[in-house]
Amino acid sequence: MQLDFEARVQQELVLAIRRYWAGPLYRTVVDQAEEILRLDPDTDVPGLERAMSTSAAYQVFGWLEQHLQQEKYCGPRGLLQAARRQSGAITAELDRTASLHAERLVLDPDIELPAYYRETDFHLVPGGIHSRDYDGVVYEWAAGSTTMMSNENVSVHDALAAHIAGLRPARVLDVGCGFGRTLDALAPLLPDAWLAGCDLSAPALRVAHHHAVTRGRPVHLRQARAEDLGPYPDASFDVVTATMLIHEMPQAAVLAFLRAARRVLRPGGRLAILDFYRIPGQTLGLFFHLGHARRNGEPYMPDLLGLDLEGELRGAGFLESSTTPFPDGAAAHQLPSRWRLPWTLIEAVAGRTDGAGPTDDV
Repeated sequence: MQLDFEARVQQELVLAIRRYWAGPLYRTVVDQAEEILRLDPDTDVPGLERAMSTSAAYQVFGWLEQHLQQEKYCGPRGLLQAARRQSGAITAELDRTASLHAERLVLDPDIELPAYYRETDFHLVPGGIHSRDYDGVVYEWAAGSTTMMSNENVSVHDALAAHIAGLRPARVLDVGCGFGRTLDALAPLLPDAWLAGCDLSAPALRVAHHHAVTRGRPVHLRQARAEDLGPYPDASFDVVTATMLIHEMPQAAVLAFLRAARRVLRPGGRLAILDFYRIPGQTLGLFFHLGHARRNGEPYMPDLLGLDLEGELRGAGFLESSTTPFPDGAAAHQLPSRWRLPWTLIEAVAGRTDGAGPTDDV
């Protein structure tokens, strides 16, 4: 399930332009916006958007942000076309590996997908990543042309896995696991742990299972909603993780997920969410972040910023919560020198259901 030559060339071109977009072009926009804020420090995000609307650099920046994403997926040599060309082979291979350790992949053909998930083309992918058998493969391919961190050689999944492994958990659940990137990173670090993942997307879960069985990793995957984690018993995990999940959920769904995570964690267990919450750079940082949400098909990303997550975690039964820039050492307030997503590690310890403090902290 590899990209063919035409699609590889296209993705390399997209990535090369994105590096220019995230570096020199971004810094030009930053310089112009900082001058506006220097002249009028009280300018808010809508005011800055209006003032920058006549900037040629910002016009190109915004156009590239949206249209590179569309070209990446929907262009004549984009990922969707590449997957369509290989659809028969992709389905055959996923069917083959689905029969291996079939008990480790539990799909629910009757699951009711939430409307917010079913009706939103996240990341500007037409139809989302749940409606076609090759969608999980497309989602994995897409990761190859995404600039998410200042250092492209560092994977947030690898960094999170190293952090989780340091807790020495025996049972881990990765919610919204997608094609299994975090679980794949965790498996060699926690060879004796029971690793599980759930997601709404059956195509993504099939890809995650494919990687797990072909790499000899006993990962247990289920199709389930984050809002209730219905298949999982109370107090059954030491750690619950979620990466790039809650910014794609409306506020009510996020709060339901926090309650569900607390339910499946044992007292003293750890919740570790990696998402986009603490925005560095004040007004200018928000200007870029909200613009990204608007141009990248992220309708719920702004809503997440409106939640008091530490307060909501306490309300859901967690203790000792924190929200810190990720990876460790990232600037908490200073705008980065290259465009990057504002990764935030959101952690909390599960309290006891009787209201007492945690026991046996992971």
